[in-house]
Amino acid sequence: MSGKPYKIGENATLGRYLVATRDILAGESIIDELPIVTGPICDQLKIIPGEVGSCLVCCVKMFQSTYVCTICGLTLFCSEPCGKDESHLAQECKVIQKLMVRTTLKFPSAKELHNFVLVIRCLLCRVQCESKWSQIQTLESKVNELEKLGAFKEISPLFDLLNWEDFDFDSTESITDLAKHCLGAMITNAFSIFLPSFSRQGLYFLSSYMSHSCRMNTDRQLHPKKDGRMVTRAARLIQAGEPITTSYLACLSGTHERWVETTTGWRFTCRCDRCTNSEHEVGTHVSTIRCPRCGELSLCPSVKISGEDGLNWACVGQNKSCNYGIVQLNYADTTDETFPWKIVQYMENMKPKDVNNLDEVEAWLDKYCDKCDDKDRLIHKDHCLFIQVKLYLLQCYGRNLEGGITSLDNVRLVRKLNYCEDVLKIVDILFKGLYEMRGVILFEMWLSLREIRQRQENCQLASYTDENNQFVDTSDAKLSKISHDSVEILKYSFPDSQEALMLEIMQNYYSQ
Repeated sequence: MSGKPYKIGENATLGRYLVATRDILAGESIIDELPIVTGPICDQLKIIPGEVGSCLVCCVKMFQSTYVCTICGLTLFCSEPCGKDESHLAQECKVIQKLMVRTTLKFPSAKELHNFVLVIRCLLCRVQCESKWSQIQTLESKVNELEKLGAFKEISPLFDLLNWEDFDFDSTESITDLAKHCLGAMITNAFSIFLPSFSRQGLYFLSSYMSHSCRMNTDRQLHPKKDGRMVTRAARLIQAGEPITTSYLACLSGTHERWVETTTGWRFTCRCDRCTNSEHEVGTHVSTIRCPRCGELSLCPSVKISGEDGLNWACVGQNKSCNYGIVQLNYADTTDETFPWKIVQYMENMKPKDVNNLDEVEAWLDKYCDKCDDKDRLIHKDHCLFIQVKLYLLQCYGRNLEGGITSLDNVRLVRKLNYCEDVLKIVDILFKGLYEMRGVILFEMWLSLREIRQRQENCQLASYTDENNQFVDTSDAKLSKISHDSVEILKYSFPDSQEALMLEIMQNYYSQ
């Protein structure tokens, strides 16, 4: 179909947003654009032990700086080719070189260094590309709200050092105010990709108009190469007049986490059908915890549909006489010592700090989830804390070993399949459609079943049964169905991406 399938609408609830002007079919490309600026992202919550930041050019995560730019002195480069790359030399290098000459430039952390470089790249658009700068100026930056939250506290002294002479540009505009607008625009609008060895964010003009939903109707892909191209596709049928939505948050996070992030980070309350659902988050239990009154795994949060903003925690278990409930008005509203969120905080604090130590991660899952009786479990076995870790592990198993999945021992191979089933059960409720995450899980499940069948045929593994003692189907029909569903999703992947490699593995297997 030709022509743009959307227009920019505006209302009091969503502000400016994209709305479909006709029916958009699942898999159809909606937006395909390059970023205004792109660069590494440093999320303090996602840093692993020993990590010093991400390369300023290729964005690969680094555990030591291997190259120092001989011109500006910046150290966050993974290699000499990156340190001498034109994308660095033509952008922030010259500006920072001049700053180094006339000031003492010190960065409080890798996060502030990354942000400072991205701001310089934005400000250079003012000098080098008027069209890009015009786009940056029109983006929402929420500077006043971010100022109150202290978002600029660490980096403001660095902004104060800037002047237009460093950019070889003559202007009377306040460069400090513009720098804050640029960073605010990045915080408010940037799209990010986090992988075990790689993280990048980019500022995209059209994509920034997509409104948020925790059950978004699109799926987006960021190209792993340096240009940062992003394609947004319909993950299901989007009907004419329907808002085109994406998720600003981690898709498998719980209602409380999403509520905190949207209200404190983006300054709005999401009232999608997932956030307002009081029946264990559409039956997934990804937010369900133990009720402090009746003791059942039956307490779940939901956002108030109307009226004063707040989060309702209510018991919706089998014990109809239990009417426990509490309303949380804001993130800091935790004065009650029995406040339910403390349970999740406790579980979060018990998670292993080193996610690369798979033995420790597995031991944590065994202790609190897989080998823990329901009566002793503090949070539901399908709680997002467990599901997120299982998603991580099912992708780790086999990838970081020479020989791939064939190098997995039988115990971890069976774990991999179990975790695929556990996560897919949740994903199929929340995101049944052409979502890349679903395609990846289906591939990992197909790979696991294929390997289990191979070992059974070679008498290396006894006939495998699931938790209900039912024999697991490893028939050609079962594997073919899973592969077909995965291929239908991953066929939209970027060439040279990890997902494209998965697609190739399945296609080659059935072409033999």
